[in-house]
Amino acid sequence: MLQVEHELCNADQILFAQMEGHYQSENERIFFETMKYKEECELPDGWDVLLSGKDNEEKIFFYRDSYDFYMIERRDPQYRYIEEFGGLTDTLAAPASKWHLGEGTFGDWLRHRDYAGLVYANHD
Repeated sequence: MLQVEHELCNADQILFAQMEGHYQSENERIFFETMKYKEECELPDGWDVLLSGKDNEEKIFFYRDSYDFYMIERRDPQYRYIEEFGGLTDTLAAPASKWHLGEGTFGDWLRHRDYAGLVYANHD
């Protein structure tokens, strides 16, 4: 993994600034502080697997590519859907219903789980 400084997109700059000091849990603080660092400083050599479908019953995979491109994928035998996003803001705002995760957004789903199963080490 390369460590080179990268400028955050405007939407993510605003998101990280708004979240700072307003976290609902310690896991939420770790998530946002880690993702900010990763977007600013870590360029993965391949997909950075943040959540594996093996670690949640919904079979959701959450990946990061490049500095700030994300992918959410559901690999359920009865339902499969994948979508890529530019920036964490758009990723978290995606309707959870696209992956059959109920109402709200993907960010709401992560928060409801208290970010359980997320791994911040690169898995290339």
